[in-house]
Amino acid sequence: MTTKPRTRPKKEELVGLSQREQDELYTRYWRKYQSWYRVKRHQDPEKRSHDKARMRDYYHKKKNDPEGYAKIQEARHKAELARGPRIHAQRRKLPKHIAKDRALKTTFGITLKEFNVILGSQGGLCAMCRKPETHMKYGRVCALSVDHDHETGKIRGLLCNSCNRGLGFLKDNPETLASGVEYLKK
Repeated sequence: MTTKPRTRPKKEELVGLSQREQDELYTRYWRKYQSWYRVKRHQDPEKRSHDKARMRDYYHKKKNDPEGYAKIQEARHKAELARGPRIHAQRRKLPKHIAKDRALKTTFGITLKEFNVILGSQGGLCAMCRKPETHMKYGRVCALSVDHDHETGKIRGLLCNSCNRGLGFLKDNPETLASGVEYLKK
C-alpha cells in the first residue's frame, strides 16, 4: 500500500499563488487523499463489510420512515439530474444506428444487420399477428421488439408491442396461450 498522502499543501507551495490557485491546490491535495483513503478502506474486508452493513441499515431505517424515504428518493433524483446532461450528451454523440446496434448486442447478442435480416424475412411485420407495428413513442412508430426464449436466450422472432407484451403477461406459457385460444373460440 502506498504511503498516506498529505491532505494540504506545504506553505512554500502557496507562496505567490492567487486565492483561486491556492483553493485549486488544496482541492487537488484533498481529492488525492480521498482517493487513497477509498482504496485503503476498500482493501480492508472488515471495513468494507462494515460500510455495506451500515448503508444497508441506514437505507432500511429510512425506507420504513416515509419522510426519510422521501429524502433518499430526493437525493437520488438530484444525483440523476446532476449526471443526466453528461450521459445524454454522450448518447447524443452516437448516430442512432450505432446506438441501436450497441443496444441489440448488449441485450440480445445480435447486430443491427442480423436484426434487419430477421425483419426482412418477416416482411417488416409482426411474427405473431402479421401486422405492422403501430405503437408510438416520441411521435414515431417504434421498431418491432425482439422476442427471445428467456431460458435459452434463443431469438424466436420480432413482435409488435402488443404481441410482445401479451406473451410477457402470459409468462411465455404455451398452455396458458392454448387455453386462451379455447376461451376465445367459445
